[in-house]
Amino acid sequence: MIVMTTPRREGGRIVVPRRVRSDERSRLDQSIFPQSRSPFPLLSLTASAYGEMLRRLAFAAALVLALSACSQSQVAPTPSPTLGCPEPTRTVYGASPFDEENKATWRKDLATGMTCHKATSAYDDRVNEKKAEQLFATASSFAMIGRVTDAASGAPVEQVCITPGKPGSICWSRTDKDGWYLLDLGSVYAKEGFFEIFFAKAGYPEQHSVSRMLSGHARIDYQMTK
Repeated sequence: MIVMTTPRREGGRIVVPRRVRSDERSRLDQSIFPQSRSPFPLLSLTASAYGEMLRRLAFAAALVLALSACSQSQVAPTPSPTLGCPEPTRTVYGASPFDEENKATWRKDLATGMTCHKATSAYDDRVNEKKAEQLFATASSFAMIGRVTDAASGAPVEQVCITPGKPGSICWSRTDKDGWYLLDLGSVYAKEGFFEIFFAKAGYPEQHSVSRMLSGHARIDYQMTK
């Protein structure tokens, strides 16, 4: 682009200025009018750099917030599968690998949608099976086992005196803290036949099971009523 300037006088004669290109005119204007430049070029450069940095930081913060909101909307927190279901406390050996595995299976059952009652009932069944296996492992070939609980609360009843027949001065077996008992009849040379098992404990009336034919290994659970 060519810029034409107006004639001007110089030494009594009219001098026609030369044609000046626009880019030269720009440089010329800068030299003639220094106020068009920033009086503090370093400060201006620093402010510009800070402004650019702030814009970049604001953009980065907005991007992080957007990604965080997106990830939270896509991944919902998984509720605990045991929420509202009391953790079972019955064990066979205490803190053993079997008991830990049994509790892990209980949690897995709840996670797959099984109700609290069914999952806990299945947990108790596994405890009972393992406990029966443990008790029979130490018994003779003619023995019975079982668990005594309170009929109203379902809680185990410990220190129940158990006898095959009318209680006398000797308790043949007593329940442990979980209500389990082992009545090893083979160890006292009892013969197979009909037996009526009696259960006695202070605070409960004397009670007994129905007479039944017993041989080998048998299990008799009992609920005591007050």
